[in-house]
Amino acid sequence: MKLALGSVQFGLPYGARKRSAAVSGDEVRRMLAWAWSHDIDLIDTAPAYGNAEAVIAAHRPANAQFEIVTKLARISDDNGPSAVLDAVRQSFELNGGRSLWGVLVHHVPDLLGPGGDSLFNGLSRLRDEGVTRRVGVSVYDPETLASVLARFPVEVVQLPLNVLDQRFMQTGSLDVLARRGIEVHVRSIFLQGMLLVEPAKLPAHLQPARRQMERLRRDAAEAGIDPGSALFGYARTCNSVGRVVIGADSVDDLMANVEAFAASDRASKLDFSRYAVTDPSIIDPRAWPS
Repeated sequence: MKLALGSVQFGLPYGARKRSAAVSGDEVRRMLAWAWSHDIDLIDTAPAYGNAEAVIAAHRPANAQFEIVTKLARISDDNGPSAVLDAVRQSFELNGGRSLWGVLVHHVPDLLGPGGDSLFNGLSRLRDEGVTRRVGVSVYDPETLASVLARFPVEVVQLPLNVLDQRFMQTGSLDVLARRGIEVHVRSIFLQGMLLVEPAKLPAHLQPARRQMERLRRDAAEAGIDPGSALFGYARTCNSVGRVVIGADSVDDLMANVEAFAASDRASKLDFSRYAVTDPSIIDPRAWPS
């Protein structure tokens, strides 16, 4: 299991604890240089992340050959399937004409709707042409994933996973992906940073999970690790996970995440089942108050 660098903060303010602006170009340059020199060789991005793809292209070090995972824009009346697929070629060009590591369908209803077969065929053609090496999906829940797997031979899946949101482990979805040889990338390991907040300071809509988070902090302290390492530790228990996508706002933030990840093997003795929550109003940021 390795880390991947999420780039949404490079293009726009993001997360429950939003900055007032996207990360500056100078800081992005420093972050990319540090990431490359510390074995973080894959960047997760998307056209929906503002100008993140262009920022990456402009500020990556000359010697850095990052692998790139990008995502399709959402299909709309003003942005049809052809335009969405053409945007992948633009991502390819921004990557210096190097094959993208993967392209994911970001809005899965586009794939599961009437035009889904045509959309997937278009993605497959891009793979055959060498624009991308893999085709996959980004999902939010096991039920949607099951619907995708019933129709399409995807090669990579990105999904949310953290100590509160254990649905993909509990339903056996991760085992299904492992049996099919599908690469798994997980996001939201810190739940937009909320799992690093002192439990007493959690916003009202997350207070129902306060007991679980207090228990996690006590267990982590007894194991001699910090909460961040404990959060990464859960991902380590999921053997089918290939990458953990992390976001960062600065080099210092990125360094802290890497240090926590390095220490997370010491979390193996924690009973992570004690922290699981099923309430979507807690574990799905789409349901949070705006």
